[in-house]
Amino acid sequence: EREFYKKLLQWKGSSLRKPLVLRGARQVGKTYILTEFAKREYEDFIYINFDENPHFASFFTENLDPDRIIKEFNAVWDSIPNQLAKENKKFIFSAIRPSARARDFETSLQWLKSAGLIVKANHISVPKLPLDAYSDKQIFKVFLLDIGLLGTMSKLDPRIILEGDRLFQEFKEALAENFVALELHDKHFDELYYWSSEGIAEVDFVVSSEHHIFPLEVKAGSSTKKKSLAVYGEKFSKEEGAPLILSRASLRNFALDGRLANYPLYAISLFPRFR
Repeated sequence: EREFYKKLLQWKGSSLRKPLVLRGARQVGKTYILTEFAKREYEDFIYINFDENPHFASFFTENLDPDRIIKEFNAVWDSIPNQLAKENKKFIFSAIRPSARARDFETSLQWLKSAGLIVKANHISVPKLPLDAYSDKQIFKVFLLDIGLLGTMSKLDPRIILEGDRLFQEFKEALAENFVALELHDKHFDELYYWSSEGIAEVDFVVSSEHHIFPLEVKAGSSTKKKSLAVYGEKFSKEEGAPLILSRASLRNFALDGRLANYPLYAISLFPRFR
């Protein structure tokens, strides 16, 4: 192993190096030594396993032109602020370009997710365990990895955030929802979900923890409205694993009012504290 590692270091240090192709018998440690080498010698690396993620292979089956690949990545990436700016934040492929279909960009989305650049929340029609079994992976929302980046890509003037503007209200909700998505994801909720009901109500996030399901609605201001949570609570109060507490994140402080718990946005990492 040491001898081979030395050869890898020599390859890295060579000004004439070419792409490295490592061949050999299966199960002899090729993947291990290369991933260890990448971790130690580079600040960042990407590990792609076509056996574990066979859909990645489809990205290279038709056209290996790097300009095409980068163009598709950029098209998806650049569309995200516009997707979040809508009242209905469901990701729509035709918003990337007219007549676009899921199969045109779904691999680019998967790569962005695997690289940690986006966070997805899949739609569920009914909150039952396990949530993933009841999710529709064709209906989802996409969030950016950083709130500041979202503001920059949207060309958002910081003064609007500080001073407030009634025309900014809808996008303010998008910023708050994106912030909460990142906080939940960082708290090891690797998969996020949301629930909606025929355009009547939408609960921004639904997660499971310790065999219970927890809905969470996000408000960018101090609103005490709870229409969507009320619809959710009434519809699923008798379901197995149904929460005793319905949760909301807002600018208000901690509060527990009957079945409704409020988390201040700055402390949303404590969710679900009330059970």
